[in-house]
Amino acid sequence: MASGADRISALPDGVREHILSFLPAHEAVRTTVLARSWRDLWMRSPAFHITGWGTVAKFSKFVFRLLRLRRGIPDSGRRLAGDPGVASAPLHSCHFDLTAWDFDDEHAVIGAAMVNGWIQYALCCQVQVLRFCFDSDVEPKGRLKLHYWTLVSAYLTKLQLSGIAVNDSLDFSGCPALLDLELDNAFLNPGKISSPSLQYLSIARCEFGLMGYKFGLMDRTRIRAPSLVSLKLIECSGRTPLLERIPSLASAIVELDYTSYDKCSTSITYGCDSDNCDGCQDYYGPHNDHTSCLLLNGLWEATNLELSVHPDVVQKDPVRREERCIPLEESVISDHLKTIEIKCHEVDAMVVKILKILAASGLPLEQINIQSSALGPDCEFLLTQ
Repeated sequence: MASGADRISALPDGVREHILSFLPAHEAVRTTVLARSWRDLWMRSPAFHITGWGTVAKFSKFVFRLLRLRRGIPDSGRRLAGDPGVASAPLHSCHFDLTAWDFDDEHAVIGAAMVNGWIQYALCCQVQVLRFCFDSDVEPKGRLKLHYWTLVSAYLTKLQLSGIAVNDSLDFSGCPALLDLELDNAFLNPGKISSPSLQYLSIARCEFGLMGYKFGLMDRTRIRAPSLVSLKLIECSGRTPLLERIPSLASAIVELDYTSYDKCSTSITYGCDSDNCDGCQDYYGPHNDHTSCLLLNGLWEATNLELSVHPDVVQKDPVRREERCIPLEESVISDHLKTIEIKCHEVDAMVVKILKILAASGLPLEQINIQSSALGPDCEFLLTQ
């Protein structure tokens, strides 16, 4: 203003803090030099947006100091007068958006211990929404590796992780308020992903590695989330995870493309059943009775299900060689199923097999709608209850 009036400082309490939450954290801290009334304003900001700058060493020191001060602990390590060790104003959200080329170091290395420390400090600020995104390259070796990573927070409600590699189980039992988990562009090799409270789970563009056999257990990642109401498993490569029973599941979107390992390595249309074949191994239940598909067993109670698969994926034949269909009451067929739409390029032998399975399960064929499409060879199955 031509008058030189400081109209921003005259804004009501809470408005300036909200404005600062849109700035990168290191720029928000610089506002302390504007005026006395701005000196500690950034500490009351409801959100931190932390982006990389300088060298890794200087940046890491800044992040630790930033979160310590936000919690109310000065550089001396002593708590401020009257402070119980927890931020007086809980941090609503903390976003780490980092790339390998943010830093001046020619060979910048961000270690797992460093990241774990940042996240633990953020949790001490009672953060509710936590996002950690590390963008380096598309190769698994370029993703940030996290080991022995556990979260304990009574306040965390949403967690987003991108560009990381996890080689241990993700156990969120220490986060009873966690409702939403998003994993994107990650390399996942955990034995289990589990949460008793989780309601929304999205796993996109991730690669599931092989766990290997241990004590006779199958080498797929298990997902245990009994409270889940929404599941998205989109464009993931490797071995499709096993879904334990999800009685509250309302909607699920599962897309398995050509990068999935769940296809017969011998190119046999309906599988070779060999223990040496990654696609056929561990496909059915422990008795290998060809009636309970482990990959789909956790989806059959969904109210709305969209399942899109590449023609080469999940084509095991649940029909015996003498062409006698086995009912799949406890597989993908729900007791409350009302309609099924099959969208495909053409009505081929695979579609006929599917129709036989559905008929053997007691579903009237008049409830099945088949639509041919010229979009491509992939078949998409949309099941709606």
